[in-house]
Amino acid sequence: MIQQPVRAWFLLLPVLTSCALLKKPPRPVYAPEEEAAKVEFPLAASEDAVALDGVTLRAINLALEDFLPWDREPPRGTPPGDVCFYQRDSYDFMAWRGKEGVVFVSIYLRPETCDHSPSPLLDVGARYAIDTQGWRILAGQR
Repeated sequence: MIQQPVRAWFLLLPVLTSCALLKKPPRPVYAPEEEAAKVEFPLAASEDAVALDGVTLRAINLALEDFLPWDREPPRGTPPGDVCFYQRDSYDFMAWRGKEGVVFVSIYLRPETCDHSPSPLLDVGARYAIDTQGWRILAGQR
């Protein structure tokens, strides 16, 4: 009789350990209340404000998750100068709507971000065609 529960635990052990490997996307970090109290929101947006509709933002996010997933780390031994390629804030984005619910997204490395002398890498990035009806990647080019 004692062997049955022990066997069940051994069967559940791989499931339980694999659940520990699943990572949830990080939650935003908030500043302490003292720091937040010092923030004054402007009454109007500045001239350089960018307006994105939800569909375009979701399409950009889908392309970004494919191009550089939130949990991707630089491989062990990556030279310090190459770490910037694994940081999302090293990239700029351009998006525009096409026909029939398609949003095109371009992801490109800001030249000043990663210092690679003597010549900068200009071909780092990707282009995507995102189907906003089914929220899937129709095509991608790297």
